[in-house]
Amino acid sequence: MDYQQILNIHYIFNLMNILINNQNNNKNNQKKIVKVNNTFYLEDNKQNLYLIQEYMGKSFERTEIEKLLDTFIYFEKYKKNPIDSYINQRFINKNNNLHLLDYDLLRALQMQYSTNKSYFE
Repeated sequence: MDYQQILNIHYIFNLMNILINNQNNNKNNQKKIVKVNNTFYLEDNKQNLYLIQEYMGKSFERTEIEKLLDTFIYFEKYKKNPIDSYINQRFINKNNNLHLLDYDLLRALQMQYSTNKSYFE
């Protein structure tokens, strides 16, 4: 699953727009994810659009967006089998990019999924 595909999931689209602005309290730097012609973009406060894709660049905002999206992709892959996620993290893929995930978000998603699956519908 890639970034464009994962953003089609309603709860992820909504959470991304909350999370990318939660870190930035400056109203002049607010960003949002928008969908234009079935493609997702990051829109800045000047209404410039930046295509959301893997390897978006090295700026902090884009790197943080990639980290969040990678976490959502990982969660979606393992949400029904969290023990497989643990095994994957711990034993199988020591040299992968798992260090790029937001583990606090991953834990929160796993807890939410285990207590109330309706949130993800």
